Amino acid sequence: MITQELKKLVVEEALNIRKYATKEEMKRLNFARLCPTNQNLCVYGHLTGDCHNIRAIELLDKCTRPYTESIHHILNFKKSRQKVFNNEGGHRDFSPIEYYINQPEAKLKTLVKLIKS
Repeated sequence: MITQELKKLVVEEALNIRKYATKEEMKRLNFARLCPTNQNLCVYGHLTGDCHNIRAIELLDKCTRPYTESIHHILNFKKSRQKVFNNEGGHRDFSPIEYYINQPEAKLKTLVKLIKS
């Protein structure tokens, strides 16, 4: 579910992505190819090539804090207790944007415009 708190966190994260992502990373972000459930085609997947790689984790830690627990809770929200992102066992908690883009009512085109503007 998309709440006002989530919207605020998504905007903050998007603005931080603009601040910390390189020009080359920003060029890769493409709404037409955005696929929230694909680790290579989600927001951080587009930016870094894989949302689980070292650069993605570095970018995530600069841009936001974990929002919801790992993949098992992407549609069933459960607040993360983590303070930083890690990729132990191939799973990590989701950022506000990663949770948001998996919601049916998410406005993906608007989000990409916000990040790239």
